[in-house]
Amino acid sequence: MALIKPFVGYLPRPDLAHEICSPPYDVVNAKEARAIAEAKPNSFMRVIRSEVDLEPSGDPYAPKVYARARMNLNRMITGGQLEPAERDSFYIYQLQMGQHVQTGVVAAISMEEYAEGKIKKHELTRPDKENDRTTHILTTKANTGQIFLAFRSNGRINALLEEFTQPEPRIHFTAEDGVSHSLWVVNSTDEVHRLTTAFGAVPSLYIADGHHRTQASLRAWQEKKAEGAPADSPFAFAMATLFPSDQLNILAYNRVVTNLGDLRPRDVLQALETRFEIFETEDPVPQGKGTFGIYVGHQWRMIRAKALPEDLPAEKRLDVAILQDQFLGPVLGVTDPRTDPRLEFVGGIHGISGLEARVADNPNAMAIACYPTSMDELLAVADAGSIMPPKSTWFEPKLRSGLVVRVMES
Repeated sequence: MALIKPFVGYLPRPDLAHEICSPPYDVVNAKEARAIAEAKPNSFMRVIRSEVDLEPSGDPYAPKVYARARMNLNRMITGGQLEPAERDSFYIYQLQMGQHVQTGVVAAISMEEYAEGKIKKHELTRPDKENDRTTHILTTKANTGQIFLAFRSNGRINALLEEFTQPEPRIHFTAEDGVSHSLWVVNSTDEVHRLTTAFGAVPSLYIADGHHRTQASLRAWQEKKAEGAPADSPFAFAMATLFPSDQLNILAYNRVVTNLGDLRPRDVLQALETRFEIFETEDPVPQGKGTFGIYVGHQWRMIRAKALPEDLPAEKRLDVAILQDQFLGPVLGVTDPRTDPRLEFVGGIHGISGLEARVADNPNAMAIACYPTSMDELLAVADAGSIMPPKSTWFEPKLRSGLVVRVMES
């Protein structure tokens, strides 16, 4: 069963939501974060990336950065930019990007269930990023960003989401990227019971995005438990948004190799010929599984993986795994894609032009356009208890931070 709990969330004042709600902390660099904060004085970026209020040359992981985050969050609450819900509530969060619509439930999820493997993961985490978010949670005493979860689509839950989104939303705004965000508050005794019961029949939840947030939340709970916190401590739960898996939109997560070493473009193509079929193309966007667009020597080509063993495990059948195992590793020597400085990752939202721009001034680089990983593949890997290569999925649209905040200690 999936245990979810309602909570008293802090929501942006409806007339300020467009200014307060910000992109997640990990999809913008330091320069972009500062630009957002400067353009929008009430931006939640001042909480999730509070170094924007300090000197640019400073350590973004210094204690004063986290203290500033706590201070900024308190200011937004006492200043009325963030307002508490009337009582323990669930929150229905709907995003629309063009014709794509996805609707999920913001709730508190159990860290014990995550530790027991009932909330399934598919990525490894980095200790430095875990440390950052753990310290952020413990210092702010709040969940300030969303863990992005999926569950296999469920007719009962879908019907509830349809019902709960019939009234006008409490909050609605369209962000600068054209994505609209709507939020409904669900807190009657009957509504809370029906939603809790429906999720109680869901066998597993899956982390779609937010592995570091989840692991950091577990570590924060473990620290609090070691200090004597009771089992029902607010830290025993973390804030997440849960979406039906068939509503999620995964784009490709493309690759750029910034240094081919002594390999010339023709050397790269010769090496590829042993493992891939190579085609000339005018459209480098892969149209099917096992195909990749490669940009080397100022020219796009399409490659297709040759026959692979049929008994490969789920994580090895992913296109990004085929690319790693058949080319990046054996040919270019990229043995650890998590740490190799030559390998960069470019979200599919940036398109082919974004890839070309990354290599335009570097004749010793190559760009690789991948076919998107599917949700079925993600679920299969997670169910097998396996791990995907890093940067296997790019979800769009991105959930906004500051739309719901879960304060654990005032």
